[in-house]
Amino acid sequence: ILDLTSQLNTAHEVLAEKETLLADRDLVLATATSERVTLSRAMEQNRTLKEQLTELQDAFVQMCTIDGLSGRVEELDAIMHRLGLFMDWLQLQQLSEQSAARLCNTLSDRHSDDPVEQFAKMERRVREIIAQRDEEVATQARQNMEHLSAMKLLPSLEQWQAHQTSYEQLQAKFIACMERMSLVDDERTRLELLNTQLEMEASTFGEYVTLFTHRRAAAARRARAREQLLQRLVQDRRRLRARLHDLLGMYDESYTKLPVDSNLPTTEESDGVSDSIAKVMDNGESQVKFMTEFKNLLQEVGPSSDETESDSGFSLLDDEVVVQQDEKQHNRVSDDRKHDQSTAAPELSISPLEQLRKQALQHDCPHCQCCVGNLIEV
Repeated sequence: ILDLTSQLNTAHEVLAEKETLLADRDLVLATATSERVTLSRAMEQNRTLKEQLTELQDAFVQMCTIDGLSGRVEELDAIMHRLGLFMDWLQLQQLSEQSAARLCNTLSDRHSDDPVEQFAKMERRVREIIAQRDEEVATQARQNMEHLSAMKLLPSLEQWQAHQTSYEQLQAKFIACMERMSLVDDERTRLELLNTQLEMEASTFGEYVTLFTHRRAAAARRARAREQLLQRLVQDRRRLRARLHDLLGMYDESYTKLPVDSNLPTTEESDGVSDSIAKVMDNGESQVKFMTEFKNLLQEVGPSSDETESDSGFSLLDDEVVVQQDEKQHNRVSDDRKHDQSTAAPELSISPLEQLRKQALQHDCPHCQCCVGNLIEV
C-alpha cells in the first residue's frame, strides 16, 4: 500500500510537471504568435518604406534632371543673349546698308523722279521698316516671356539647398532602413527556426500527454487490481492464521492430557514427556486429524505456479493480455468451484499470488515497456 501511495504521489508530481510544461508551451506559443504579428507589421512597414524610398528616388531623379535642365537653360540663355546682341548688330548693319542703298537710290532718283513720288516711296519704306521692327520686337518680347516663365519654374538657390539637405537625409534614412531590413531578415530567420522548434516540441508534448494518459489509466487499473489482490491475501492470511490456531489448540489439548507433576519438566522428565507425546500420536483418530490439517496447511503454503513461472522466466505482456488471462483464470476458478468445493481455498490462495506475481513482473520492472502503446520505451 505504501508503494502504491508513493507511486501515485510520483504520478501526481509528473502530472504537475507536465501541466507546467504545457503552460510554458502555451506561453511560448503566445510569444511566438505575438512575435509573428510584430514581424508581419515590420514587413508591412518595410514595404511602405520601400515604396516611399522608390518615390523619393524618383523625385531625386526628377530633381537631378531639373538641375541638369536648369544648367542647360542657363547656358542657352547666355547663348541666346549673345545671339541677340549679334542679331542687333547685324540688323544695325543691314539697316545702315539699306539706308545707304536707299539714299543712293533716292539721290539717283531725285534727278529722274517727281518729288511727290519720292515722298510716297520714302513713306512706304518707313512703314515697312517700322512693321518689321515691331514684328521683331514682338518676337523678342515673346521669347523673353517664355524664358522668364521657364526661369520661374526652376527652383531657387534656397530651394536647391533645401533639396540637397532633404536628399542627404533621405540617403541616411535609406541606409538605416537597409540596415534594419538586414536585421529584420536575420530576426525573421531566427523566429522561423524557433517556430519550427516549437512546433516539434508541441508535437512531442502531445505524444508525452498521450503516453502519460495511457500510463495513468494503466496505473489506475493496476491499483484497483492490487487492492483486490491485497484483500484476498489478507483473507487467506486470516484463514491460515485460524488454521494455525486450531492446530495450536489441538496441540494444547494433547499436551494437557499428559501427566504433569510440576510446572516445568526437568531433564529427567523429558523422556517421559516424549513418551507421552508419542502415546498421543499413537492414537489413530488424533493422528488422522492432525495429518489432515497438516496436509492442508502444506498445500496452502507449498510451492505454487508463480514460483515455477519465476524460475522459468515470465514473459512481459500488455495490460489487455493480462486482463484477458485474468478473466480466463477467473472463469476457470469459478468452474473449479462449481465442480469441487473442497479445493476452493487453495485456488483462492494461489490465484491472488499468481496475479500479484504477474503484475510485479509486468509493471514493476524499470526496464520493461511501461505504456499500452508503442510511443516510448523506458
